Amino acid sequence: MAMRADDLIDRRRLRRKLTFWRVASFVVLAAAVIAFAAWIYDDNFTGQAVPHIAKVKIEGTITEDEELLKRLEAIRKSPQVKGVILSIDSPGGKTSIVGSIGVLIQYPDVSGLMDKLGIKLEEVKSSPLKASPSPFKPTNDDERAMVRKLILDSYDWFVGIVADRRKMTHEQALALADGSIFTGRQALANHLVDAVGGEQEAIDWLATKGVDAKLKVVEWKDKDRRGGFLFSQSMAKMAAKALGLPDSGGDVIHELGADRLFLDGLVSVWHP
Repeated sequence: MAMRADDLIDRRRLRRKLTFWRVASFVVLAAAVIAFAAWIYDDNFTGQAVPHIAKVKIEGTITEDEELLKRLEAIRKSPQVKGVILSIDSPGGKTSIVGSIGVLIQYPDVSGLMDKLGIKLEEVKSSPLKASPSPFKPTNDDERAMVRKLILDSYDWFVGIVADRRKMTHEQALALADGSIFTGRQALANHLVDAVGGEQEAIDWLATKGVDAKLKVVEWKDKDRRGGFLFSQSMAKMAAKALGLPDSGGDVIHELGADRLFLDGLVSVWHP
């Protein structure tokens, strides 16, 4: 049976409506995906595609970090990056704490506690200095001398780096490398820093090097930490909230999960 004209018109209208709603649904879904990605990646999602000043936060104990090195290399190669600001776990300013140049190794002596608890450690080793110093027995003179040679070798290397990077003589760097700490103003007078200030001062300095001071500052974040394990930092904050802790407690929980927290060996410390 032939279709009536009215039925044909209604069917075409229905088809157009279906097409419209399909397209509209696709657009809404695409917009939702983009908005969700932008929410996760924040400025990293759009800001890195245009000329900008890159900002990298380095927080906590600084150790060898392959991801950070790759991120800095990506920043170096990006044609859109016109300048870089490194924010190194410090508020800056004239009262910031700078210095503490030196090398440190610490180990406990729990032998007295073991004696009180009636615990005795037995060990067999290939030579007297193997696995020394040990927290399970007092350190003898030979062990202490071995550790001191290790410390002094690392110390000489560290002082050499300070002298080279800060354009000092070895003697000048050595005079500052007694473990002393300095305020930002004292560090400036001792040539350990070039200037004191915050992010705006860094932007002003970049402007003297030909970088447009009006460029947006975009933080380049750790992709793994930003999106891994269901946004692990957010999960840490949720855990802190469940435990009745403030938001800052989430940052502590998040840091406790990082490999960098667990250190072994020497720690060379210099507050830049």
